Amino acid sequence: MILKKKSQSSPSASIEFSDNQSTLNVAGVLNFSNVVSLRNQGKKLLAQSAAPLVLINLDGIGKSDNSGLALLLAWIRDAHQLNKKIIFQNVPDFLNRMAQVFELHSILFKEMRNKHNG
Repeated sequence: MILKKKSQSSPSASIEFSDNQSTLNVAGVLNFSNVVSLRNQGKKLLAQSAAPLVLINLDGIGKSDNSGLALLLAWIRDAHQLNKKIIFQNVPDFLNRMAQVFELHSILFKEMRNKHNG
């Protein structure tokens, strides 16, 4: 008997500027199947922004595996190469906990803005 794997479409994720062009909103599920595309999109959007400081709002992320942390690290590197600074805001608890497990919290979230602390 041969079992066929059901074709599953990968969960989608998006990144786009809010109206002010200084805040990027990330939404959806971050996983190995979409982080490379999101990284490239994010890098392009960072380059397009005239703002020296770009906020990246993570409030719309519903789920992530550890590739989501790699994505955030890549965006930090991209921003540095573009002479920009990024601040992650509204970091979901599961990403926060994962960053602590991998001892990346101080690198990723040196400065962090949440709904609770402005």
